[in-house]
Amino acid sequence: MPDGFNVRLANVAIEIAPGYPTAQLDMAYFSPPLRLQTGRPIANADVIETFDGHQWQRWSRHRIGGAAWKPGVDNLETHFAYMQGWLSRELGQ
Repeated sequence: MPDGFNVRLANVAIEIAPGYPTAQLDMAYFSPPLRLQTGRPIANADVIETFDGHQWQRWSRHRIGGAAWKPGVDNLETHFAYMQGWLSRELGQ
């Protein structure tokens, strides 16, 4: 994880929707849950779900506007790059 979060390493889970790769990937789940070292809350990341025996923090982020899912272009790799943008924006980078 980038400097500024409470942990250096985290697992990430992505729900693969039926119809993928035409259907978009949406959101991400982090375990352990992430917090900013500044103490500022992370918007739309306050739901904790349990699956696979772990607690996962759901980051509710949707691909809209210029970031809309592009079938045939977007995939798991581009979704991870999109997620890295979320993390950077939370840190004000």
